[in-house]
Amino acid sequence: MLLRDVRAGSPLARLLDRLRSVGLRVDRTSWWVRLDRFEDWDAYAARLPKHMLRDQRRQWSRLNALPGGYRYEEVRDPGDLREAIRWLIDCKVSWAASRGRPVELMDSSVYRSFVEDVALGALRRDALLFVRLVSGSSTIAAGMGYLDGDSFIFHIFGYDPAWNTYSPGRLLLERILRWCFERGVKSFDLLPGDEPYKAIWATERPVVTDYLIPLTLLGRAAMLWHLSGLSRVARNGLVRGFARRMPAALRRSIGRFVYKHDEYAGQLTDIAKPAKRPPPSGAD
Repeated sequence: MLLRDVRAGSPLARLLDRLRSVGLRVDRTSWWVRLDRFEDWDAYAARLPKHMLRDQRRQWSRLNALPGGYRYEEVRDPGDLREAIRWLIDCKVSWAASRGRPVELMDSSVYRSFVEDVALGALRRDALLFVRLVSGSSTIAAGMGYLDGDSFIFHIFGYDPAWNTYSPGRLLLERILRWCFERGVKSFDLLPGDEPYKAIWATERPVVTDYLIPLTLLGRAAMLWHLSGLSRVARNGLVRGFARRMPAALRRSIGRFVYKHDEYAGQLTDIAKPAKRPPPSGAD
């Protein structure tokens, strides 16, 4: 059982840590903007790098200078929303593939249908924000997130690489943050991740934990495999080269065990050991 992004200090995290169950965990940093600590956008922007703000103004001016300028749109029609989500996920898949990141899950029909269904459900509850920057008939950038009480969860954004020199993702993020300030949103959740932009925009760094808990004997063996650090060795090019010489059926069978969740190689610790985590900043 894999539980991702469990916030430190949450009831579920306290339960798992108290049980000291047999399993593994890895602590990661998440990123929040505490909007309620600032009077408005201008007060918040004053803490951002001055050179970035100057570039923001320059990029907005460049967009305004385009033939016909640009448009900032909120997508509310269900049909348009489905099409816009497909465009957005296509951008994310292309971006991830260009950086050698796995795209199998994101590019699957199951994931795409899941994101569309969640977004449409949120739209019906008036809890969805899907926005895009458009010039003429071209979408420059798009992003979406969800309102949860007085919090906003920034789920996903992407942009057309042809517009890369305009810093479209950064401009879009500014507009969404302004929208949140206008509506009295108190916190803006950028979610976990190692993207450098999150450290620039965030004001809080709460801890989140991924828990990997075995439910079967095979699961326990997989847990010990990762805990030993051998899963890191299995990622070696020589080992992968040898594996490619195996019969396809055997390779798939072994691969499901050897490589599943190897993104955690060398990071996991035993749940039974006391957690050595910093206080969950901003977790209130």
